[in-house]
Amino acid sequence: MGIRLKRKKEKHLLLSIFYRLSRLPLVSNKWKYKLFLDLAWIFERLAHSLSMNEYEPIKHPGRVGTWQFLSQFLVEDSLVLDLGCSSGDLTNIIANKVRRIDGIDHNFNSINQAKKLYGGNNISFVYGDALEYLQKINIKYDMIIMSHLLEHIDNPEQFLTEYIPFTSYFYVEVPDFEKTYHNIYRKDIGCKLIHTDDDHVSEFDRIEVESIFDKLNLLIVAKEFRFGVMRFILKTSN
Repeated sequence: MGIRLKRKKEKHLLLSIFYRLSRLPLVSNKWKYKLFLDLAWIFERLAHSLSMNEYEPIKHPGRVGTWQFLSQFLVEDSLVLDLGCSSGDLTNIIANKVRRIDGIDHNFNSINQAKKLYGGNNISFVYGDALEYLQKINIKYDMIIMSHLLEHIDNPEQFLTEYIPFTSYFYVEVPDFEKTYHNIYRKDIGCKLIHTDDDHVSEFDRIEVESIFDKLNLLIVAKEFRFGVMRFILKTSN
């Protein structure tokens, strides 16, 4: 649900200061334009980072959005793999609805943290290479979770291809480059601060990411563009 506001807004001191600064003729419009785009990026990033301290993992709006969408496609007898599970926040949430979930990550410290924070009869955490793990155990999962993973991968098409034999469905969540026209401004003017995270090698637009799925014959069962991310349920041909 959105919000209702009074037509006349209260004055905000910081807004007034920046608005007056933007009208100063000391520098060019382009310089100010780029500066404010950079500041918008910086403040958004800092606010998002600080938000992690204000919410419990299960109540953070980002996690809530993921769960509201993903939970529609999970059933109680599902066997799920959370690929790149980090410290296991999402893995633990999913565990409440499925028969079993395994979380795997190549970051040793993250897996140790996950094991300390979460546990249960239907949840386990594995440190190691996911593809080697799957080839070793020879299990086909009902769903593989790839939440905020593909944007870190040099060749996402090849990466997805390697995991298709091991699952019936994928859940893919990536940042939405088209979440705001500010990113178009940044691209046109050449801003360096245009990525969502320092480790990202791709920032996908909607047509681009769906074209990858199409090439791999992954059927888009459902999709959602919300909270600055793209969410997809994909069915493999297995």
